[in-house]
Amino acid sequence: MRRQLSFLARAFITALTLPALCAFAVWDHLLTNPYLAAALIGSFVIHLSNRPKKLHLASAVVLATAFALAYHLTKQETLSSIYLPAFLGVGSLAVQGLVLTWSDPAGRKSAARALAIGAIFPLFLFFTAIGLAVVDQLNPKTYDHFLYVFDQSLGFVPSFAAGRLLESYTPLAYICYYAYEFLPLAMSLAFVLDKNSASRWSPNLLSVFVTVGLWGYLGYHLYPATGPIHVWPDQFPWHPLQPGTVLLEKSLVPPASRNAMPSLHLGMALVIWLASRNWRIWWRALSAALVVLVALATLGFGEHYLIDLVVAVPFVVSARAWCTQAVRWGSPSRSLPAFGGALLTIGWLVLLRVGVPLFEHRPFLAWMSIILTVGLPLWWEARLARFAARSARCFDAFDATLEPEVRPPFGLVGATE
Repeated sequence: MRRQLSFLARAFITALTLPALCAFAVWDHLLTNPYLAAALIGSFVIHLSNRPKKLHLASAVVLATAFALAYHLTKQETLSSIYLPAFLGVGSLAVQGLVLTWSDPAGRKSAARALAIGAIFPLFLFFTAIGLAVVDQLNPKTYDHFLYVFDQSLGFVPSFAAGRLLESYTPLAYICYYAYEFLPLAMSLAFVLDKNSASRWSPNLLSVFVTVGLWGYLGYHLYPATGPIHVWPDQFPWHPLQPGTVLLEKSLVPPASRNAMPSLHLGMALVIWLASRNWRIWWRALSAALVVLVALATLGFGEHYLIDLVVAVPFVVSARAWCTQAVRWGSPSRSLPAFGGALLTIGWLVLLRVGVPLFEHRPFLAWMSIILTVGLPLWWEARLARFAARSARCFDAFDATLEPEVRPPFGLVGATE
């Protein structure tokens, strides 16, 4: 009797799971939701990295085809889209869900872990959307004027300059757009590369992503801002506002995500770049290129100010230090980037509320502040990486799989001994 009830329960779950995922793919306009589509493609990549059985992989492809056809028939939309592989992600999640449902107790734990990891990036986007809706409702006014005036103190407005660059060079704009929208896929690829890395000193990449995401959500509450395209849509990017015309006061901005400070788009790209020390040279080169393209996209599409990107550096370094387990807390090599990066981040959030007038008409002070804010945390992080690698080698001097040295990400931050 117990076996029969168990079978009926599993059959019921299966009967609910497949229609629910199909409805999700159709109703969420999957092919017109690039960020979610990229996350689901990443789910398929993670599934492949687990080397699934041929039957499971074939089942994922069959289900993906069925979901895509249902989408086409329901939406009457063509399937000739660069985001079409997202259905493979939906199919993979469906198969992993079914494997979990029908697995025996011995394999249930590993099946649950595989499904959780495969679904984490789409779920992250889902909860982020809910969280941002709350931030938007609680913060109708933003600090965009303060951020704009600070950027203007540099002698030009970087976001407007980048916007003009992208509008003048359409191929570059397309490259930046897809680098920006496919960031969740890059995060999934980075997770797979990090999982297969032989190094034991580097922090778990998934924990760093989660930490950056959670802390970033708190930053959105502390310093709500949207980006110049939402505040000055008629001026961006060809007509920057003249110095002295923007008042230092909170402004009421039309509905738009208050997710500018700090820039989590650049933050996640930085997490990938800093993790790339353990990868092959072409992956390190691509991770460095991703940072540059995402930085240009965040500015050029009007979603961020330069100072948003600057503050993301100590923010990410702090999160990475907090997640580094190879170095004990008592060591300055870990506590300095952890607490120093956090203090720099909080300090900027305070300074950009009350201290922006200090930088007006003082471009040297503004630029020096930016250089120190970027340079110091990267130096701290390089020291932490070097110390973590040394600690790991001392822990097991006979482990030949450890790296002989800590490679800098694309040679831009020294971390060798």
